[in-house]
Amino acid sequence: MKKTYLFISMMATLMFVISCGDDDNPTAPNLDTPEISANPTTVDFGNLDINEESTVSAIVVTADFLEADVSVSVPAGFKASLSESSDFGTSALTIAQADLEAGNVSVYVKLPATDAEGSVTGTMTLSSAGADDVEVSLSANVGLEITGQLFMSDFLEQFGAEWTTTLPLDSGILNWQLNTDTVVNQANAGGGYPENTIPNNEVMSTWYTQVPLNGASIRGSQSISDNSSLTVAGYPSVAGARNIVVISDDESENFKFVNKNTGACAGGPREGGNNTSVGRRFALDGYRGNSETGELFMSTLVNITQLGGQREGKPDDFGSGDIIALANATSGPSNNNTVKVLALTDGAGGFNFGLLKENEGNPSIVSEGSYSLNTTYVVVLRHQFVDGDANDISKLYVFADGDEIPLNLDDATEVATIDASYNEGAGIDPLDLNIVYVRERNQSVIAPEFELTGVRVGDTWRATLFADHTSALNSNDWTINNRVITNEESDCQR
Repeated sequence: MKKTYLFISMMATLMFVISCGDDDNPTAPNLDTPEISANPTTVDFGNLDINEESTVSAIVVTADFLEADVSVSVPAGFKASLSESSDFGTSALTIAQADLEAGNVSVYVKLPATDAEGSVTGTMTLSSAGADDVEVSLSANVGLEITGQLFMSDFLEQFGAEWTTTLPLDSGILNWQLNTDTVVNQANAGGGYPENTIPNNEVMSTWYTQVPLNGASIRGSQSISDNSSLTVAGYPSVAGARNIVVISDDESENFKFVNKNTGACAGGPREGGNNTSVGRRFALDGYRGNSETGELFMSTLVNITQLGGQREGKPDDFGSGDIIALANATSGPSNNNTVKVLALTDGAGGFNFGLLKENEGNPSIVSEGSYSLNTTYVVVLRHQFVDGDANDISKLYVFADGDEIPLNLDDATEVATIDASYNEGAGIDPLDLNIVYVRERNQSVIAPEFELTGVRVGDTWRATLFADHTSALNSNDWTINNRVITNEESDCQR
């Protein structure tokens, strides 16, 4: 009896020592701790279009030694369910302890259709009393949905120094082919027709000139410069692009062009403004904007290097700040630049962007804010055709390098507006719009000097600003080939 008692006492003492433990004898782990596992712990729904619902992904949940149900949080923007095909919601889910003790349970998750563009992320958390939380990372990339049509998207290609003193005959912007629309009717300007014409109303893949750019502009446009790749955050660009350079200085080598009817030199050195019209048709006669909204958009990258102004002894005509315009081909001769974008001095070393209806004599509507010379901006001209007389709306938007161009028009703020109240109720009411013009105004004023590239026209904000330029209906990067004449010493030699 004593031996039995002694043995039991010794065992009890030993068990007490083991249970208490010490540094040399750690406490034995409790093998019954609740534990949750999930597979996978990262779910990437990939690239989705705006308002496209993702596929459903299953997260397999397992658990051991549970003491309570498992709660599943649903991150903002996502939906989850315990059924693969129904009952998806944003509320937390509860997985019964008994269900997990019976086997694995799947949690189904998806990203519903959303217009929240960009990266969409969230963390799903699984928790239960006594167990460590388990996190499942969810992500998707909601891409930009381009709706509408991009009509035209042109960037200049870069060429080497060997082109700096030559004028290409059929190089897009300097093409000798003239559209026979009245808007570019060379005969109206007294110059006759060149050998090649483009049929009336044809949407062209090249630009045409009513009056050639001066020689300084030509050489500048073909040279390589440090800032030849104009860029602004959010605006599509083309690597290696160069600029149209419009220069109004008094140059001794202003270009003289060959009259192809007579073979004789025409024109001559011109001081200041050269009354240049460089245009391109992007739509047929009668185009009046998006069929649903009546809207038309033109965007471009522009860098104003010098402002225009009054020439000594000449009147201070309106229009000396002309840069680029939307025009129509069915309302008369060349002076039909229906809506023009301007750059006018602010009187303090900078300038204001603005809008002007047609030509001099109409008031300029300029931005309240000022802009800086030698700085690249994206300007967007938006015209909306409105039923009725003289009540169309034109708005101008400007973005600087580093600005994020908004994906939605509703998030953009205009800097200038022409509407039914313009010019004491005269308003604006073009018959149609189907041509883009680069303008250098006339010889009586000093025109602005600027660099321009990336001209785009579309029927929606997104198509105009964000669509791949190669997707445009009439997209072409301006190119140069080897048919040239020289403007050396303005001698009109071929």
